[in-house]
Amino acid sequence: MEKTLMIIGATGMTGSTLTNLIKKNNPYDQVVILARRAIENLPETGQFVQHIVDFNRIEEYRDMIRATTLVSALGTTAKKAGSKEKFITVDYEYPART
Repeated sequence: MEKTLMIIGATGMTGSTLTNLIKKNNPYDQVVILARRAIENLPETGQFVQHIVDFNRIEEYRDMIRATTLVSALGTTAKKAGSKEKFITVDYEYPART
């Protein structure tokens, strides 16, 4: 069985740290990344696949969410979000809908 890792939210502090660790020592056959923006410098081995998604419309990407291991690194800080409502959306609503 193919081992697939999916990282949801790989461009923030936690997600980018995990992605960098996996790039150095990847025990998975495939790494699928769902992120709001592209990640540069991914290995071109075919093991890494990234999809740029709109987390406000995550339901449209449900068929992509398939993996043997799933890590959600979605999150922000209240300061970066700019408002309490946006913070709640990113930290609570996006992960719940994913």
